[in-house]
Amino acid sequence: MLRVLFLSLFLGGMAVLAWEDAFDGKTLDARWQWRVPVPGPTLSLAHRPGWLRIRIPESPDGFNHWNEPKPVDAAPQLRTSVPEGDWQLETRVHLEQFAPANSFLLGLVVGTSDESLLTIGSFQYSDMPTAPEVWFEPTGTSGLSRLPVDAREVYLRLVKKGNI
Repeated sequence: MLRVLFLSLFLGGMAVLAWEDAFDGKTLDARWQWRVPVPGPTLSLAHRPGWLRIRIPESPDGFNHWNEPKPVDAAPQLRTSVPEGDWQLETRVHLEQFAPANSFLLGLVVGTSDESLLTIGSFQYSDMPTAPEVWFEPTGTSGLSRLPVDAREVYLRLVKKGNI
């Protein structure tokens, strides 16, 4: 079983008042939406105060997000709206428990629709000879950019400036 912990999340416009969520409350802030297209994944703020814990159970079909050869939208997502203009999104990902045979990609995700997402984060598949790596990929472009480092704990930041 894979357990993922996010320490804190910072979302802020460069010229807009920023907000930070240290996940130290009893419930999610109203700005968040927990989207679970397929039953199974859960989140908890109580397991370890100050951390958001996401548990992903084993599943023969996985909890994937693909667009080819046919669309699959089964990945759980913790969502919030982003402000107009420039912004940045930061988090710390800590993989608490996973098996070498587990396959996953988790981290920061931005998107323009349910079908079009850009993800940066810890990636592992069952045939990898080493620890999880850091991957950056848009939906449908597997492993566009890979960094072969041990990604059991990573600090991630996505920045949007201008029209990009």
